[in-house]
Amino acid sequence: MRGKIRVMAGIHTVIGRPSIYSPEIATQICERVSNGETLRGICRDDHMPSRQTIADWVMQPPRGAESFPGRFARAKELGCDSLVEESLEIARDGSRDTIETEHGTKTDWEVVGRSKLICEQIRWIASKVYRRQYGEDGLFAGLAASGAKVSVTIETVGAPAVEAPEPPTFTVDSE
Repeated sequence: MRGKIRVMAGIHTVIGRPSIYSPEIATQICERVSNGETLRGICRDDHMPSRQTIADWVMQPPRGAESFPGRFARAKELGCDSLVEESLEIARDGSRDTIETEHGTKTDWEVVGRSKLICEQIRWIASKVYRRQYGEDGLFAGLAASGAKVSVTIETVGAPAVEAPEPPTFTVDSE
């Protein structure tokens, strides 16, 4: 533990954030990150370690924390999924896009613009953090636009190869 030691009534207590690895704290961090919460926000909580401590756990896992870097990386990917879902909700929610004025209903371009900015930021972040799923060079990126057909052969041990059925066609709306 880092921090100052305070002695009151003969009892030693440590003041400050935890810096010694704890499986319970690691699990809380991974759960919150996988739900889309930022590490910066998590580290604001007094009982959580600093960002630097978590970065240290990822880069050089302490004894007993060997699985933390992989768990944390997977939590980041799940967090991207959560953020992408949130951006879909923002994009679909038009309830605040208009305002009533004395001249009738008008589009509130500030709200529309902010919603667009949020969705674009989430998309950009997801494409960098979880490139395999959301990046422009992802596995199926551009498939719909190119009109390419995919043929998949599935082979299991002890069974003959089976040709996969025709893949579904995709349409892309540019709006």
